[in-house]
Amino acid sequence: MLKLSLLISILACTTCYALDVKKLANNKESESKQLSTNEILEVKEWVTSHPLQESQLKEKSLVVLQVSLNSLTDREAVCDLGLNDLLQKNAKEAKIILNNEDLPSFIGYLRSENLIDDLFYKILKDSNVISLKVSTSLNESASRPMNLYNSQNEGVDVKKLYEDFKTFPDEISNCSIGLYFKISASISAKNSNDRSRQLKRLNYLALDQNAIGLDTYNKLEILRQEEALEWSLYIKRYLDVLENSKDKMSMGIVSPVSTNAFSSKYASRKEKLTKRGRLYQNYDSTQVIMLAQLIEKAAKRRDAFSAILTFQYTEGSTESDNYVLSPMEKYRASVKMLRNEMGALMRSDNFKGVQIDYEDLISAAYETGLIRAEELDYVLEFEDMWNPKTPKWKAYVNFAFSLAGTAAFYLPPPYSFIGAIALVFTQAKVDEKPDPKAEDNWNIII
Repeated sequence: MLKLSLLISILACTTCYALDVKKLANNKESESKQLSTNEILEVKEWVTSHPLQESQLKEKSLVVLQVSLNSLTDREAVCDLGLNDLLQKNAKEAKIILNNEDLPSFIGYLRSENLIDDLFYKILKDSNVISLKVSTSLNESASRPMNLYNSQNEGVDVKKLYEDFKTFPDEISNCSIGLYFKISASISAKNSNDRSRQLKRLNYLALDQNAIGLDTYNKLEILRQEEALEWSLYIKRYLDVLENSKDKMSMGIVSPVSTNAFSSKYASRKEKLTKRGRLYQNYDSTQVIMLAQLIEKAAKRRDAFSAILTFQYTEGSTESDNYVLSPMEKYRASVKMLRNEMGALMRSDNFKGVQIDYEDLISAAYETGLIRAEELDYVLEFEDMWNPKTPKWKAYVNFAFSLAGTAAFYLPPPYSFIGAIALVFTQAKVDEKPDPKAEDNWNIII
């Protein structure tokens, strides 16, 4: 039986905003790139020695996830380290873990069972590393950096800069990582290493001038050493994209996680193209939906019965001349329209000049459920054929790309989206990235 406090937490949040725990389940990644071989073995040993039966462990784990998410999203701030604290507290109450040191095994178990995906696993893992270090390092003595005073921190009002850390953030109403970002934003740094060196000096100066205490200094140093300001993804963005775009265009048909051999091969060989982390890092949920809609439009053009160019000779005249585009002309027009729409998005207020890659369209369409794993696999088999290893083929690259792209684009139904995906893959190989500044070229369709 679950503890009464956990059940009360679930009932108390039935009317508040709550993310469905099923959204966290992995149905996008064919294999984990975050779980190491050693971690997998440790998880197996942990499960084997666990007093709960496997079915009970999974059931309780889902409840703990749901309760933790309910509590997190009902707070004033959505904090990465706050989520770690919640998960740890609730897992203890449910008797899933006995102490804080067991939490990594529990997190690994969640990923190994596909109850969460790689992105969420990494957020939890990185947060837990910080939390464990904080719990054992608060009384360590401070180390004075070399060249403590320099031109970069000259004249800095350290007490004012660190005023948010007079009392360390509670990870409930405010987040330590977010407030640390505010401090780092005041620094003009050449790169991340330079910023880290400057933060080390500032942290020590804040301690030396009694702006912060030793425990706060050590916490800030752990955030700096663990590169908390360099993470590719944070919980707030992750939950936004997950809740508002994942499988939103699937029409209720959600594929289970793909486990076939080709998907696994593709995931390791073409990491950049399928890495969901890039999509989540660079785009919010609204942008992800808008990117997927470009694929949707391309698919509709592919399914169009015909494409006709109409010449109206004079304004208001009924006299006109229609030209039916050939398959190749239709294909080329679709490519130009795709580029046109990508350019329009990049120039829009929603994107504000953010560079969109063709691969991002594929990732967005896959994430939103517009295309399924089996459709993606099908097209990737075409993509493999586009890349033979014989050097002689390179001499015919433009012709081969054009032919393969056109053939795939006009595959008959039920492959409605396969042609559109093939079109995008083709352009990713033969075309330059769309330039949002090259406005003179966007309206050229044929």
